[in-house]
Amino acid sequence: MLFEPIIPTVTVKTLYELSQSGQKFYLLDVRTPKEYEQGHLTFANALIPYDQLEQQVDKLPADKQTPIYCFCRSGRRSGISTNFLRSIGFERAFNVSGGVLAWIDAGYETSPPVQSGDEDSGHKHQI
Repeated sequence: MLFEPIIPTVTVKTLYELSQSGQKFYLLDVRTPKEYEQGHLTFANALIPYDQLEQQVDKLPADKQTPIYCFCRSGRRSGISTNFLRSIGFERAFNVSGGVLAWIDAGYETSPPVQSGDEDSGHKHQI
């Protein structure tokens, strides 16, 4: 029987509270550049698409004890990224559950601004 690894996860509320707390952490957006342009969190430290993460490890903090929070559109790619980061020694890597869609649904801001439900409108955001 195969078991999926447990992915340490935080909610968007926790991420928002961290962003307001003054605590130091690294926020990693693992979406595509096009998704990033359509709406991103202004306090993200880096954009590294999840399928390029292994090749761009040098862009991550040198201190592997730095808390890293990974997010994507819905949480799938950031979960994969979190597992990868943990496998290379970033023991404080976390997945942001629900991704930017949950962030928007919770009413938190992106740049440029995206309203909850915009992704279902006729112009379909690929956030």
